[in-house]
Amino acid sequence: MTQMGLTDVREIGDLAYRYAQAVDRGDAEGFSALFLEDGLLEGSGYHSHGRSQLSKIPGFTASRWMKTFHAVYNHLITVDGDAASGEVYCQAHHLRDVGGDLSDHVMFVRYQDDYARTPEGWRFARRELVIDWTETRPAAPHTPPKR
Repeated sequence: MTQMGLTDVREIGDLAYRYAQAVDRGDAEGFSALFLEDGLLEGSGYHSHGRSQLSKIPGFTASRWMKTFHAVYNHLITVDGDAASGEVYCQAHHLRDVGGDLSDHVMFVRYQDDYARTPEGWRFARRELVIDWTETRPAAPHTPPKR
């Protein structure tokens, strides 16, 4: 792979990391900026088109869960000029309080992505969330060790 190809792969890979960080931090502006102006995010039961709709996703997530934690794993990318496609594996943890007990709703997902090179860098043109399975686990608050 050429140096340019390696740079493209690195920049596209960073999109997945910044996506996870923006969702987990509730950063609506940072989240929507990862997409083209007319970018698309879709999954089971939802469809968000354009930055205006996309910017609502971190707030919706924060209203539904106490905290989220997205861990990004495998990322396969194919670059073809100013377009690219890829698949990203992710574990998405969703903390919630159920009657005073904490639980972690874990989604094992894959993102099917299309990317576009812009003057500002690579952006998501289309991102599809595919949920392979979920599980719910008990969770406990972090308790720092006593000194």
